[in-house]
Amino acid sequence: MGGNLIWTLLIAALAAVVIAVAIYRGILLTPAPVSSVEKINPPSPDSRPHDEIPPIGPPAPLVDVSGWGEFVGRAILETVDEDGTNEMFILLEDLTYVDRHGRRWTAKKGLKTNGASIPRFLWTVMGSPMTGAYRRAAFVHDQECVEPTASTAEVNKMFYAACRCGGTPDVDARWMFWAVSQYGPRWTFEDGKAVFQVRYMAAPDDAAMRARDFIREHDVPLDELANMNLGDMISDDAPPERP
Repeated sequence: MGGNLIWTLLIAALAAVVIAVAIYRGILLTPAPVSSVEKINPPSPDSRPHDEIPPIGPPAPLVDVSGWGEFVGRAILETVDEDGTNEMFILLEDLTYVDRHGRRWTAKKGLKTNGASIPRFLWTVMGSPMTGAYRRAAFVHDQECVEPTASTAEVNKMFYAACRCGGTPDVDARWMFWAVSQYGPRWTFEDGKAVFQVRYMAAPDDAAMRARDFIREHDVPLDELANMNLGDMISDDAPPERP
């Protein structure tokens, strides 16, 4: 009799343990209730801050329909009255030109500029770099002339492409490219640092306009155009127009 009682108690205890384990596992495996969550669509790329836009690298799709790349950011300026003339300006936001190869050229927030990298004789026809149609290209060019990230030739070609991206007609973009190549800042790199050359040359306004006429009438490749001096363009022995 006693033996049967002991076995009965053992069986009851084992059953209680099995039931307890089952209940415990059920508690662990039961998912917690989830409240309904409103679905929010991710922001479109145009609504993101510019510093959150992922870097563009080749082969990047072209955004500008003209095929000359795109500008990212705005050209917002503030006058800096350093000498009482109000001729210096400061850039209040980063302004980036993304060329058609995907390379990013950025005029940095805080850049101080008066358009000095653009020869003055261009201003009469094209307008000041602060107000003209090529202003965004001029700011990026100014930045490279302060802290170069590429050779003089590459920067000047970038300036031409940025002018085209901004809507400057080809003849004027090529004229400005020639002008900055001949009369703009120039540098070389030594031990990774830019070494600038001092240049004081300038073109008379009438001769510069004759150079513009030559550029309009002759389809000279950019590499050749960059190396043409004023005498090559206004002399009677100027090369004939290309077919």
